[in-house]
Amino acid sequence: MQDLKHFKNDITLILSKDRLDTYDSLEQYKENLKLISFITPKISNLEIYLRNALDYYLTQIKGSEWVFNESALTDLIKTKKNNTSGIKNKE
Repeated sequence: MQDLKHFKNDITLILSKDRLDTYDSLEQYKENLKLISFITPKISNLEIYLRNALDYYLTQIKGSEWVFNESALTDLIKTKKNNTSGIKNKE
């Protein structure tokens, strides 16, 4: 059995061979991490905005308990589907 020192010195054990095989080089992997660190806060903010906008909208039409009322959402989804299916059929 190899010790932990061996593990920490082998990048393929740390990051996994399967993960590293998807990149042409370790440098490409590092560049991808930089990109991810740049866009993650933006994606997170977008997710928060969309979630809060949805909550605001649904609270306006279904009340503050909408999140606990599945039937209210089911009816709303059916209504929206019916409205959009008419648009698709006209095209």
